[in-house]
Parts: sequence; structure tokens; C-alpha cells
Amino acid sequence: MLCSEPSARARRRSLAMPPLEVEMAEVLESECSVEMDKLLSLCRHGIPDRLRAEAWKYLLGVMRPEKSQELSLGKQMEQRYQQLEQAGQADPQSELSREIKAEVWSYRSAEPFFREPRTHQRLERLLRTYLHRHSTEYVPGMVHLLGPFVQVYRESDTDAYYGGLLIFHLPAHRLFATAHGHAAKGVSGP
Repeated sequence: MLCSEPSARARRRSLAMPPLEVEMAEVLESECSVEMDKLLSLCRHGIPDRLRAEAWKYLLGVMRPEKSQELSLGKQMEQRYQQLEQAGQADPQSELSREIKAEVWSYRSAEPFFREPRTHQRLERLLRTYLHRHSTEYVPGMVHLLGPFVQVYRESDTDAYYGGLLIFHLPAHRLFATAHGHAAKGVSGP
């Protein structure tokens, strides 16, 4: 597949955005592949809010830089997450559920987004799913690692799961290697 020039829509949008944001958007919206070295270089200057969710997927290795199978990989991730979520439902009265709920309710409670019942439910559901999938113990602080991903991926539990909970799953040396393009080629673990 040949990559094309930026679309007319992208050129019009570029008139209203700072140059760094325009360049990052073009890298992320490429039809063929995301140039990871260029993305990493641009991200060193900060990631604009509206591009953060997409950039994080590539930086964390959740999405592959080659876009030829992006749609099918996204569907596979969504189906897999739905299966994991159904299997990971726990008794809301269990000790684990109470422990998670207590930390969720106290996490960033001054911020309106984190006071919303929907946000609490998402955090609890994502953590239970992860803990069930990996047969691991809950550790206080997991909510603090997951919270930014739930906020960035407001509409997608799948993206929050594979992006945010990837941090729990990967050893630090692999996570940093992934961000530098030397490891994960897609989703395999969480």
C-alpha cells in the first residue's frame, strides 16, 4: 500500500494547531505506519491532550506501528477484553471488592471526573478483570497507576485495560524497551 499525502481535512486542521501538534497528528494519522522514532522525538516536547490517547497506544506497544492490520487487531482486543471482563466479575461484597472500592473512592476525590460513579465503576471493573486474568493479589497503589489511563481513554475500557494495565504486567526493562521500539509488536499478554 502506498502512503498518501495528508488529506485536505488534515491540511485545514493544521491551520488551527501549533506546528508540533500538526506534525504529531500527521505521524499518528499516517495510512501505512507510525514512524516510531519520529513520534518519540516529538513526544519529548509533550503530547497534546487531543493526541495523547492515540500516542500512548503506540508508545506502550499496544498498537503496532504498521497499520495494515489495525482494525482487525482492535477488534481482537475488544473481544478478548469482553471475555476477560465477564470472567473477572467478583462478588461486590468480597474483601477484594471492598478493598478496591475504598481506594477508588479516595483516589483524586477533589477532581470531578474521579468523583463520577461511572469512573469508580470503570476503575473497579478494570482492576478486577486484571487481577482475575493474572491470578494476582491486589496491591494498594494500582488505582494510582490505572487512573490516568481511565481518564485519557474515557470511552474505551479496552484501551484503558491494554494501555494502563500493561504497566502492571510488563517488567520495567521491557516497558522502557517497548517505548523505544525494541520490544512488543502488539498485544500478547494482558
